[in-house]
Amino acid sequence: YHAEYMGDLIRSIIMGVVRRVRSRGRHLANPLVEDGEAEALADTSASVTSTGHVITADENAPVPTLEILEQLSSLDSNVREITCISLANFILGGRNVVRNLLENGLVRKLLPRVVDPCLAVRISAVGALRNLSVLGSDVFERLLREDVMTPLAAALLQESNKLESTLVPLDPQVRVQVFSFIEQGLGLLGNLCELSDESINRFNGSALIQLVVTAFQSEHMPSDLRITAGEVLQIVTDSNEVVSQLIRSMNSVMSCLTALVQNSYQGELSIVAAGILHNLAATDRQVEAVTFILPVVTHALEFDPVSSFETDICSVAHVSADENQYARVVEAIQEPLQRWRTQARALEMALELLTNICSSATDDSIEDEEWEDEDGAQDVSVTESMDAEHENDLSADIMQILASSMSINKVVPKCKTVSESVISFAKDWSLTEELETFHLLQNAALSCIGNLLMCSHPTVSAVLGDLHGVWNFLSSTLLDIVKCKLPQTLIETVTNVLWALLRRCQSQKIIVVPLVDHGQAIWALAGSSPLESVRMNCVGILGIIGQAPRPLEHDLLLAKVLFDRLSDGSLAVVAEALNAIFDIYADENYDETLRQLGAVAMMEQGLPQLQLRIRTEGSSLDKQSRSRIKEAALNLKRFIHYKKKHIK
Repeated sequence: YHAEYMGDLIRSIIMGVVRRVRSRGRHLANPLVEDGEAEALADTSASVTSTGHVITADENAPVPTLEILEQLSSLDSNVREITCISLANFILGGRNVVRNLLENGLVRKLLPRVVDPCLAVRISAVGALRNLSVLGSDVFERLLREDVMTPLAAALLQESNKLESTLVPLDPQVRVQVFSFIEQGLGLLGNLCELSDESINRFNGSALIQLVVTAFQSEHMPSDLRITAGEVLQIVTDSNEVVSQLIRSMNSVMSCLTALVQNSYQGELSIVAAGILHNLAATDRQVEAVTFILPVVTHALEFDPVSSFETDICSVAHVSADENQYARVVEAIQEPLQRWRTQARALEMALELLTNICSSATDDSIEDEEWEDEDGAQDVSVTESMDAEHENDLSADIMQILASSMSINKVVPKCKTVSESVISFAKDWSLTEELETFHLLQNAALSCIGNLLMCSHPTVSAVLGDLHGVWNFLSSTLLDIVKCKLPQTLIETVTNVLWALLRRCQSQKIIVVPLVDHGQAIWALAGSSPLESVRMNCVGILGIIGQAPRPLEHDLLLAKVLFDRLSDGSLAVVAEALNAIFDIYADENYDETLRQLGAVAMMEQGLPQLQLRIRTEGSSLDKQSRSRIKEAALNLKRFIHYKKKHIK
């Protein structure tokens, strides 16, 4: 078949995309990454409008003008609906496209449409707000300041009451619209609760809990709506004892969750039910919970997205681009394509859940705290030590269960297969939505590998195999992602996993030496990536790689990359660069590099500027980041003093 024809064929039955938050939960992530950074580069998923179509992005659409905001107040409901849909399209272009609208009251003028008299307007307005909620922390803060939760909660409860009312039966078409609004509204609610403690607190004390529970457990609801409601429950039960305790007391909900996991596999719905049960399990029931839900995860992991795509879809579309056959093939491919997307989404969710399970078995070190007195320090330290021993026992038991189920053995091969297909599809096809699905699968599998790397259980070593082989696979994947200009979210994840891999190698005294082109890709990303997290990951990687022996000419290149990061716009990256420099260049064997670069004098001149930045910018950092940069600045002063004695 022709690639162009194949792309057109599948796009002709794709309903479109809308940005939304991916469930991060306990996924491997650098603790210094600012909230909203990942959401600014969020993934895509389908979102239905009032007419059953999807809000789609148009690359050729003009940049919106301020006049569009006035149309939100039009007396004509059709104009208001079209305006909201247009705004949702514009928002898909990113914050730069709608920056002017945001500064001129987009959120404030859009919120009244959430409770608009016309249901179709309400649906499209919530869809636009859902898109806005993932444009980054600054846009998200606007939504919170304008109090998006109040009209959203009111509208959701109003539409839910329509479904429950027996006095006035709903017209079937209106019922479909009500379902569509609730699904969109719950999608926005999930985004708000995932990113905001304030939203979680408001949810805890509201009638929305019963609404979400009813939407999830009712078999009369559309499956997409039940899945969305389940995802909200999974978000609000994560480390939220208020809601978790309430859900555990609802026998009907617990029976529903148990049945979805135990009695019949229903794809995404069963996986999300398993995720909720995992959240609800008390600490002393974690092993039992993992044992119960793991068969569902393993079942989803059996799906081979690459083989299925080639067999069930490409073979059907393997025809000429004859216009007479086009319509027939569109009809023939629709059912297998929808089935493939559903199974691929279930696989992605299973990988995410497996990542969360693995995270409960990781070996997190106890963070240092600032104690008020010695007695308090001793008491807390003993308590934490006892908790740590208990958690280690749980970790070993959970990892043993995962090993017995063989589920984690599928992760690395699955990631390799999907990664190879992503690169192949990126080069040969223009299947936008399908390629994005593979991106999501690759990202989920990489995150799972990252959490496995943080587990010291012997089972993990057997699953991962030769760490040099894993390094070569991951670094080659990174190079391919960069060359094919794939999403920055993939670069963020793979560099995160590479850093975790190197930390594991370091703990096992395994030396990894990257190939020249792999090393150059990491060096380039350390300085050029627009994401703070990627720059920091790469600096961390270089800080470990740089401790291996190398010739002077290579060391000069490495040193230049690290010293350039001392002027990075992010103090978190500066702190990581300083720590890498201390780790590498404390060794007197590399004093010649520092001498040739004039590094000591450069650091001495830059110290006052760094201290000024800490005073002026430090208040905007979280406690951990602020502590790290202050400690790095103090160590820099000591490092300069020490090196001035040895380098003349």
